[in-house]
Amino acid sequence: MRQLSRLLLILPLVVYSSLQTAAAPSGDPPSPQDQLEALTAKATEEVRAERHEDALKTLQELLDLALTQDETELAMNVSAQMATTCSKLGDGVAAIEHFRRAATLARQVGNLSGVAAAMNAVGFEASLLGRRQDAIDAYEEGLRVALEIQDPSNEEGARRGLALLEQMEAQ
Repeated sequence: MRQLSRLLLILPLVVYSSLQTAAAPSGDPPSPQDQLEALTAKATEEVRAERHEDALKTLQELLDLALTQDETELAMNVSAQMATTCSKLGDGVAAIEHFRRAATLARQVGNLSGVAAAMNAVGFEASLLGRRQDAIDAYEEGLRVALEIQDPSNEEGARRGLALLEQMEAQ
């Protein structure tokens, strides 16, 4: 499951990179689109190689550029990848921050499934940090959105998270 979620977060970066084919003429400064392409390729390689600290720096640079270029969907995917990378580094607080940003950006582009997934991830990270109420609130938001759009995968994820929290409380 962890491998699948990792692949799903890397995949948008790979696809974005492969779709960007225009190169700047020799001698000209790279266009913002060329910079996005180069940073996407670099971040993808660093994530694949599990060079987490390097990946975070590149992802931050990519996020900043994506936001200035109104590439909101790319920024959403980059934020989610940053969250996953922070989680791997053991920084759950930063992971939550990045997942929340991913949810906000997903809402801006109308990707409600992305909102639900990001909020479920916030719930998971909050539960790892022992922040039970924050986890419940995030899972409930993920569930609410999943039910609204009839997204069974994210609905199941939210319900499982809430059930695990209930089990932990009962012990």
